[in-house]
Amino acid sequence: MTPASSPAPDGPLPTAPALANGARDFRLRMAVIDSETEAALDMTRDRYGRTVHAGAAAAARAHRDKAAVEAYATHLAPHAEALLDAARLVLDELPPARHLIGWRAVLDGLAASAAEIRRALDRPAAPGSQAERTQHAALWPHLTAWADHSSIASNLADQRDG
Repeated sequence: MTPASSPAPDGPLPTAPALANGARDFRLRMAVIDSETEAALDMTRDRYGRTVHAGAAAAARAHRDKAAVEAYATHLAPHAEALLDAARLVLDELPPARHLIGWRAVLDGLAASAAEIRRALDRPAAPGSQAERTQHAALWPHLTAWADHSSIASNLADQRDG
């Protein structure tokens, strides 16, 4: 499998707005995935919130995990590193301030998550196997980190061209 996180070496780098749009599209897709999953999980619970259909709940989570990996591969993987690089460049140009340390920490966390996701995308498990479901489940925290915090990287990257 060709690494999804690496754009063609001779291709042009995307503009900051294009990078931000990819991250926005991923966040929107993750919101839909979350909503659909919560609806499916609600159907597996009784009126007291206890899971009564464990198999259906596990299937809903597996579907969620797979859909999230596909959304990342489609919208963010090709340019995640470029987005982080653009955001870091903007941070480097800003005057010193206390909050910049926090933003750098967020970008570092996103970079670590991107590396974990990239490793899994570069070495996928057999499609439909238990190993694939386990791999996707292990990526869920990294994918949600991107869904929750990529707006910081997007907003910073947007400032570069804007």
